[in-house]
Amino acid sequence: MKKIILLIAMIFLLISCSNNNYIKTGFSQNEKQELILFKDKIKNNLSENNLAYIKENTKDSYRNKYILEKLQNIDFTKLNIFVSEPSYTKEYPSSLLALNMNEDTYYFELFFIFDNQNKKWLIFDLKERG
Repeated sequence: MKKIILLIAMIFLLISCSNNNYIKTGFSQNEKQELILFKDKIKNNLSENNLAYIKENTKDSYRNKYILEKLQNIDFTKLNIFVSEPSYTKEYPSSLLALNMNEDTYYFELFFIFDNQNKKWLIFDLKERG
């Protein structure tokens, strides 16, 4: 019985660690420079309403598909867009995205992930900040 429980525990451990090929900590200066260029491209493409660039550089998930679908309804050309320099304090590098229209400002946190397979940065997650 103990062997079965130990075997099941080992299987769960191996399964949970098998999807870590996206997670990377400790980035080189070149990768950090690429992330700065990437966040600038995000800002420029949002300003031009080019959501195709955002879509192709976002990690594929149901949540991100839903968010991208909702973004299609927004005209970003009328907004002031600000993206902060990336912060490397958490598991994923992040930047603050601010969308300003007249007197209203909406803040979002962009989380980035380095795709080791394609050697490029992707938007991993987007969370609204209150």
